[in-house]
Amino acid sequence: YCVYPNPCTDSSVFTLTLEESSQVKIAVYSSSGNLVAGIAEGYYPRGQHDFTWDLRSGREGMIPEGVYIYSIQTATMNIQGQLVIITN
Repeated sequence: YCVYPNPCTDSSVFTLTLEESSQVKIAVYSSSGNLVAGIAEGYYPRGQHDFTWDLRSGREGMIPEGVYIYSIQTATMNIQGQLVIITN
């Protein structure tokens, strides 16, 4: 998997390669654990998938700069990491 760019200013791409078809859930959370955005959720076939996030949170628009936690879950992996967002 790869998350780029990080830090980001206007969008971020989550790239994920699945060895076999799998349920996928990608989400971003605030440092306090609140869901900020659901990037992907569903069943995806084997292969590489790119999920682009425009740094928006539903109807609230662009999220403020800061450090956020991303979560990538599939049948074979459960990964968390930090995503830094910088506004101009």
